[in-house]
Amino acid sequence: LDVDTFATSITYDSNSSRLTYITAEKPRQGYIGHHTGTVHRTHHLMSCNATGGDITEIPAEGLDLADGLKLQEGNYYWNQSASYQHDIYITMNAPVEFDSPTNGHGYRLFQESFSGPWKPGDPEYERVIPSESQQEDLYLSVLTVNRDPGRAIRNFGCLIVCLGIAIMFYMKAYFFKTRKKKATPTPESSSVKNDDYE
Repeated sequence: LDVDTFATSITYDSNSSRLTYITAEKPRQGYIGHHTGTVHRTHHLMSCNATGGDITEIPAEGLDLADGLKLQEGNYYWNQSASYQHDIYITMNAPVEFDSPTNGHGYRLFQESFSGPWKPGDPEYERVIPSESQQEDLYLSVLTVNRDPGRAIRNFGCLIVCLGIAIMFYMKAYFFKTRKKKATPTPESSSVKNDDYE
């Protein structure tokens, strides 16, 4: 695995003496992602030999947020839950942009706040998580949806203002240079003193 991926689940096939595992991409910090209907795969079903060599990818459609990989009668099975067909990471410092499939408008999602974790036995945990679930904790994220159709115009206006300030600064430094004043002789320096003659 490279530095940008990690394994979520792994199983061993004794018949072929190969390991099969699911890889996932690490979330990118400080990145504003733009998501459309195009599927961006972040999880892959991989296979390698017992020593970690001969790595190959096993074709698998719709693989996303997957774990609990198992091999049964030559078929691979896993658990997954996904609503948008690919991973989406939303943090307080990295909002995510979406295009509406109906009207084409762009929307930006922010993580406004978060709370938790809640453990089994907490009222919030028991209210949301089914009793048969093996999940150990629960977090809550509050998301805010924002649409700003004038963002491009505002950014362009800010750019024009910054360019104008820079141009005025350099024009002032070029056209209004401070001129050096000529030194005027003082009466003491211009008069000749004849102290030797009286």
